[in-house]
Amino acid sequence: MFLVTYFNEVGTEKIMGRVADSTIKGFMYQFNLTLNQILKASDDVIKVEGIVEDIDVSFNDHVTAIQCKYHEEQQKFQWSTVYKPILQMMKTFCMMGSDLDIKFILYAYFPNEKEGKKLLDDKKMENILKTDNIEYICDYVAYLMKIENAQIDQLLQKPRKTKSDKEKIKKYFAENNLEIKCDLKEFLDNHFEFIVGKSYDELEKENKELLEKFGFEKEDVPDIVYPNAIQKIADLSIIRNDSKRNITKDETIQDLRMIKTAAITRWTRLLSNYGDVIKKKRKQLNTSLNINKRKRCFFIDPFLIENFDNDIILFLKNYVMRYCCKVKLHTPSVFCFVGYTHEQIDELVSRLYLKGIEAEEVKHFLKTHLLKNLKRE
Repeated sequence: MFLVTYFNEVGTEKIMGRVADSTIKGFMYQFNLTLNQILKASDDVIKVEGIVEDIDVSFNDHVTAIQCKYHEEQQKFQWSTVYKPILQMMKTFCMMGSDLDIKFILYAYFPNEKEGKKLLDDKKMENILKTDNIEYICDYVAYLMKIENAQIDQLLQKPRKTKSDKEKIKKYFAENNLEIKCDLKEFLDNHFEFIVGKSYDELEKENKELLEKFGFEKEDVPDIVYPNAIQKIADLSIIRNDSKRNITKDETIQDLRMIKTAAITRWTRLLSNYGDVIKKKRKQLNTSLNINKRKRCFFIDPFLIENFDNDIILFLKNYVMRYCCKVKLHTPSVFCFVGYTHEQIDELVSRLYLKGIEAEEVKHFLKTHLLKNLKRE
């Protein structure tokens, strides 16, 4: 078995660290809602992880900005749960100007709430503006009201506020009946909508049904098309360049038609049919792995794999024991580690040696030469 260093510029930034299962499912719910918006679009451009909200849907000069919330474990709905996203949207509305053609949608799932539009009237909104949450007051409410006190206005300009600053601001708002800067009725009637969303399973089911309508084989949608669609959105979500996070329905469908294998990633592991996805992947790999005399090359990006340093040795050992164990039949495999330095490869070779695995590092590697040789096999 040979280990090869493949130098390339890669991002070492991970999507996120270890987080609670509910938070991860919240990300998956947002990816599913994004896919849902893409598949239902006409000529709209969807920005994954939008500039305004989680999902920005644009057509000509109109923008629909969607914020997605997933509250699977909250058995009883309380308005206080959605105070923050509503205040965030109203703050954005006031700062951008009411003449802009924008619609804010709060799409939130609550297990015991009826799916569909939920009314937010002016009385409820006034209660939200009277919140006693000190963080909400300082971060949102303060920017919605006309401030007539120079000292308070000065405190609000501070990028970092002390506990004393926040308490003074809160006291000022509690003691004064302030006028709202923007048109509250205009915001509620024409620029805001609260939708109680579908459950996670229902949204996933609808997305698969939508994919089938685009002509994908029914048996391929759950195990190949849908997992790759979710992964595509996950990949877009971490791109820093705003313009490169744009996608359309036609582009998405075209890209998915080019993919013939199942995606196995940290995100697709969370799918309800992950076991079926694994079976499909195993079946696809068997075509190559069951043949003894074959040169195999693996390109691995260590920076995109969780617990890579701990798991890679076990993976390589298991692979060698099964696919590089017949001296006369098996051809040594090539492993290319994207972005690894010679020092990191040296350490990897040493660790393999301690496990009884012989590996050789190739110091000078030409990608074109490798691909040329692989084609001959």
